[in-house]
Amino acid sequence: MNKIYFSLLITIFCSGIVYGQNYPLVTIQQIQQVPNDSILAGNDLSDYDGDTVRVRGVVVTPPGSAESGSTDGRWIWIQDGKGPWAGLNVRKGNGNPTIPSDMLFVVPGDSVEIAGVVNTFNNETQLDPLDSGFVVLGSSSVGFQSTDDISDFDNPNGLATTVEGEPWEGQFFELTNMTVVSVTATANDIRFRIADADGDEMEVYDTYTVMQPSTTNCTNCIPYPPFVPPSVGDVFDTLRGIIDGRNLTNPPYAIAPFDTTHFVYGAAAPKIFDITRTPQVPTPSQMVTVTATITDNGGSVTGARLFYALGESTTTYNQVNMTNVGSTYSADIPAGSDGQMVKYYLEADDNDANSTISPGGAPTSSVYFYFVKASGQLSIRDVQYTPFDNGVSGYLGETVTVGGVVSASAAGSDRSLGTLYIQDRTYNEWAGIWIAKGANLSTGEYTSMVIGDTVLITGIVEEEFQVTRIVLDNISDFTILGQTSPAQPMNVNPADFTSYSFAMEGYESMLLNFSSSIDTALYVVDDNSDDPDDYGEWRIGEDPADPNTGSRVLVGRDIGTKNFSLVTPNRLQPHTMSVPEIIVTPGHSIRELTGIMYYSFGNFKLLPRNNDDATDYNGQPLPSGLGLYSFEDQRMRIYPNPTSGQLSIETEGDIPNGSSYSIHDIMGREVASGNLQERIQTIDVSNIPSGQYLLVISNSESGSRINHRVIIQ
Repeated sequence: MNKIYFSLLITIFCSGIVYGQNYPLVTIQQIQQVPNDSILAGNDLSDYDGDTVRVRGVVVTPPGSAESGSTDGRWIWIQDGKGPWAGLNVRKGNGNPTIPSDMLFVVPGDSVEIAGVVNTFNNETQLDPLDSGFVVLGSSSVGFQSTDDISDFDNPNGLATTVEGEPWEGQFFELTNMTVVSVTATANDIRFRIADADGDEMEVYDTYTVMQPSTTNCTNCIPYPPFVPPSVGDVFDTLRGIIDGRNLTNPPYAIAPFDTTHFVYGAAAPKIFDITRTPQVPTPSQMVTVTATITDNGGSVTGARLFYALGESTTTYNQVNMTNVGSTYSADIPAGSDGQMVKYYLEADDNDANSTISPGGAPTSSVYFYFVKASGQLSIRDVQYTPFDNGVSGYLGETVTVGGVVSASAAGSDRSLGTLYIQDRTYNEWAGIWIAKGANLSTGEYTSMVIGDTVLITGIVEEEFQVTRIVLDNISDFTILGQTSPAQPMNVNPADFTSYSFAMEGYESMLLNFSSSIDTALYVVDDNSDDPDDYGEWRIGEDPADPNTGSRVLVGRDIGTKNFSLVTPNRLQPHTMSVPEIIVTPGHSIRELTGIMYYSFGNFKLLPRNNDDATDYNGQPLPSGLGLYSFEDQRMRIYPNPTSGQLSIETEGDIPNGSSYSIHDIMGREVASGNLQERIQTIDVSNIPSGQYLLVISNSESGSRINHRVIIQ
């Protein structure tokens, strides 16, 4: 037995040498340390950025504690001692298992050696491990710094980095005697701000799943219970977490707790949570009952009040005392008029003279609100619109039903974004919304809605990284009412989207068209908006000599389309494109450009759906269709549709080898299939029950696939 164990140790040790032998061994401090003059100049880029190195440290955070679909749980922080420049973010960009040790199975205290590439994401240095570059060497202890002074992490000048704070990025800290001064809590995003005894402030950031307000769907993430946010005035005896320096400005650093034990409360103000109202969409004849759970840690609630105002412009709030049964408090808001916005917020006191207002910032910067509707039916505008610059919907976390026309889809036949957007023709702003696929909805059901379909959607309103969306989770929650002409894009100037402005918030998720007001064309003004990194975003504007004015365009990465050819030179983690790639060149012209307006990481950016959304590039048309796949380049007709007997598939050109068709019901079950061999192929569907079906046409050689919705009567 001893011989076997000894042999295993040799194998592991030798594996570490083999996998990392060609890369220099450096310390975390060497990777992280940046000269003070560079920090003062706003440059905290590591000297090793872009290099492949080996580094050793002790695992601090367990894998799966930070939520990210791209890492599949392989995201940890390591530390080398407790001094300055000793912490490092280790994030497996492609989520692949690592060898000889899979980083998914390490635990805090493991000593590791990692071979990987040093890079930067959102102002934070990180290491992306190689697939064959992760070795567990042994075990050690995990230490943390402790302080009641967070002045090193505050910066009233608004700089993104500080000489005092930067050495502690990525390290495990314990903060003592901290008071909550503000809270931002949505259905899937919680952050709050704390202050020390001297008034220095710091963000508490939800990098980890422990602070998620609902149970995460991440496959390998730790399933912590839903997090209840603190209230303004709460005091933490201790608060632990990793120091985060990711693109924050004021204050420039945050602390990110990663376990439930990291929150130790002292005497606290009342907590107000589980706020609901009935009915959700009142008519002008209905009053609304607001209910909340209110508790107090270490004391008792002595009173609670509801404040309401009828009308968006009304600044005077009426007060109503709430009545309670145990910890459940309620009060009524009188009926409003049709179309009226009704605003409200809650306040509670305890026996220690502490008070809490919910939401934080009420009544000036944020309140709860809803709309009175004589029809009892919400519009997309009702769900999207907000008068507050936090951009949060008044229906956040609620189940709503809205109608619209599909403007972008996941259907293969549309060659679009791979996700669904709908738009309301009635309004010119606040009229588009992202419809995300829920876990219980099949891909076939989600892709059955195509551009031009008029649909009715029911789902839960979420804010996904500050983008409002509705999550569609069940086939019974959408209805296709029929086909109509596609939604027409709004004409806008790309210069209006140069940098984030709340004035442009109303265009989020809308189909827009960029055209020039001063010339016959627009231009690529910058081929990489994030240089020296490349996140797939280039800039379009009116003046080819001005690289800083114009809208970002995201293609071929993250949520960017795979069906649009114009891409940046060296984008990170690129998607495999379905069209030939054309590297954009500054100065090249684009007459007009259409797409869905998206928001992420502080910027608006256009998402072109496919090559038909660009009117010429440098005087030449872009490749049509899905140029890489021959049979999809052919014009295809599916008729008659609806049908009761036979269904014909007709293409203009030859059918390539390996082409086939299949028909699936709304539950995804295959009801018919066959090879596609003729230019006009007829399928007998007379024995298939009436209903909606998905016709899938695919090619085994190219791996391509397109979908069509068909109706059998």
